Amino acid sequence: MRKLWLPVFIILFSGCLFAADTPIKLTQAEKDWIAQGYTVRVRVGNWPPYQIHDGEKLTGVSVDYIKEIFDKNGIKYELVSSKDIPWKEALEDVAKNLKIDLLLTAKQTPERQKHMLFTYDYIFPPLVIFTRNSIYDIHDLTDLKGRVVAVEENYVMQSDLTHNFPDIKLKVIRGSNTTPRALKAVSTSEADAYVGNITTGSFFVENLDLHNLKIVGATPFGNNNNAMAVRRDWPELVSIINKSLNSFSMKFKSDVVSKYYNVKFDNGVDYVDITFWVALTAIIFSGILFYVTVINRKLAFEIKQRKEAENEVNKYLNIIDQNVIAITLNSSGIIIAVSAAYCRVSEMDRDSIIGKHFREVWSESMSSTIHDEVMESIRNNQEWHGEVEKRTGSGGSFWTKVTLSPKYDRNGKCLGYVSIAQDITARKLVEKLSVTDKLTGINNRLKLDDIFGYEIEKSRRYKHIFSVIMIDVDDFKDINDSFGHQAGDTVLRMIAMILKDNTRSVDTVGRWGGDEFMLICPETNLACAKTIAEKIRNLVGNCQFPDVGKRTVSIGFSCFRNDDTLESLLERADKALYRAKNSGKDIVVASSSQETVVKK
Repeated sequence: MRKLWLPVFIILFSGCLFAADTPIKLTQAEKDWIAQGYTVRVRVGNWPPYQIHDGEKLTGVSVDYIKEIFDKNGIKYELVSSKDIPWKEALEDVAKNLKIDLLLTAKQTPERQKHMLFTYDYIFPPLVIFTRNSIYDIHDLTDLKGRVVAVEENYVMQSDLTHNFPDIKLKVIRGSNTTPRALKAVSTSEADAYVGNITTGSFFVENLDLHNLKIVGATPFGNNNNAMAVRRDWPELVSIINKSLNSFSMKFKSDVVSKYYNVKFDNGVDYVDITFWVALTAIIFSGILFYVTVINRKLAFEIKQRKEAENEVNKYLNIIDQNVIAITLNSSGIIIAVSAAYCRVSEMDRDSIIGKHFREVWSESMSSTIHDEVMESIRNNQEWHGEVEKRTGSGGSFWTKVTLSPKYDRNGKCLGYVSIAQDITARKLVEKLSVTDKLTGINNRLKLDDIFGYEIEKSRRYKHIFSVIMIDVDDFKDINDSFGHQAGDTVLRMIAMILKDNTRSVDTVGRWGGDEFMLICPETNLACAKTIAEKIRNLVGNCQFPDVGKRTVSIGFSCFRNDDTLESLLERADKALYRAKNSGKDIVVASSSQETVVKK
């Protein structure tokens, strides 16, 4: 029977129910298969961060996983580069037991299941739409009718779009390195969009400097679930891999993922399995009722049967308790029960949780507006759905996708609420990673583009204003040339910290590129923007940077006007910055009908 703690998406979801590696128990058939001494030929593609070609070195999350599994179980293996075996040929090889025995990532389809075996799905990257910053009318796949979309040859997305959206024109990318080539086709206007998973797409956007691309929306296809594919005559190997994936400790998974992403991944719960166990429990309860009310047997026999059934129910209820993140509230929002799974994820025991108001276990960063929404639902006996960041006992936090449902007695009176949650911490971290500048830890250009779109739409609809402030480090090239790139990186990180610590929570701070930073300031006119800019100039100018001493910045800024486009707004700010550079540097220049120069 399928276990509730099956491995989930390594980057988006990375779950584990064990504090340490759990030894696996092999069946005799599995031991006999290993004893045959097979050498498993494993194809390694170029699908970061799961499979990476680093020169001649083959690495990635999935590669590290399979190495751990094979090394621990004494299974010989050979890593084969996708340069030698293209994807289409690899699928045929696994199906026919030719050059390849195992694919590290493959989507399960009915057709493929006829020819090969699959492990559990263990990665779940969301499928999204990438397009250029200059395109504003694409929000979902229906907007791509008649347009050109780049897809990789023989990937599932090619058939999904062909069957479900026949009006989309597909530009099929053939050969090797198809994903980066598909994204480059969008960047160079050979295609209007690319549809693929957010993790790999964002990886290539960042590493190939395709900063004219943005993510505009999700697809109806959900997540790009992937498993490992194995030749059909090796079911024992599939079972060994599944058991090994289940046994991986939190520390091992964190260590593997941290090599490619510097984030920590917490456990999640398979909602399909929750539904399965709840349904099964309901069936058992119905069986109990049937025995008690219908079957006319001797009292002793009925009691015996009831106890056996209740024991079975309790067994499954215990499974739910161990694996479903759940809390029970009374009608006032006080926690009166909590599952073992919640205690494990939150790193707190039951006694420290029960008796608190639900708001007390939330992270302090959660908006009071969300709390008010939940309380309104409680007062009206309504169901509530949303995403909530919660505290852990160690001072950290974890994210959950919550369904809060009323619980009634037989007379229809609301007794309280049951909260069932799915751990989405890893997904939130990857979402943040895709819009975060790797060097400075602030927003990257992708995120800034998204905020610009939101602020422009808000300003046009509600007649609000906002300002944009462009900041450039003076003589930054001299820093790198004289003191080295490490010193230059330190300057950029410290300036980013100054910006984060000295701006409002509603402002957006980001790295525009190179040594340029950007501030987006809602509800800020030109005069207020000048005050903010001058404050930043002074703070940076008075800062003592390690090794390089004091440094300065030049700043240009502009305020959104009703007839502005994003391009015209940025052009005015950029021209103001240019004039600041040519006016002696360490200067703030405003772009307006009456230009203002704040001299040093």
